Amino acid sequence: MKRTIKMLAVMALALPVLYFGSASEAGAFCIHNWTDTEIAVKQVHGGTSIPFKGFSKTIKAGEKACCNWRTHDCNTKGKEHAKVKFDVWYFFPLGKGADQSGNVDACTDFEIKANGRLVVHGSIEKLMSGDGSSGLVCKRE
Repeated sequence: MKRTIKMLAVMALALPVLYFGSASEAGAFCIHNWTDTEIAVKQVHGGTSIPFKGFSKTIKAGEKACCNWRTHDCNTKGKEHAKVKFDVWYFFPLGKGADQSGNVDACTDFEIKANGRLVVHGSIEKLMSGDGSSGLVCKRE
């Protein structure tokens, strides 16, 4: 009897963590950073307007950030195919050895579905080398 109670208690604690703690791409929008630099992403439409509660992330090169479309802070309409929009920018050094720097927009008001995927491609290294690269580009994939 004690063993059964312990198992039920463990399951009661573990199931919510497994359900809410993992944002699988099947039930979430995801922002993928397939670049060689860190990017910043802020949701500008479709999420909550309450300060400090909306989707706003800094994503390292090669990583991603997701938010379940059922989460009100990320999708106020609560529908899987609702439209959400993002601004994406990156940090670009203005000159070698210079103290000045700036943020450069990769995309603004970029729209995807609440269960969609935004992928940022490109290379700052190629852009700085002057090989004709246009910097970072946002795509729906």
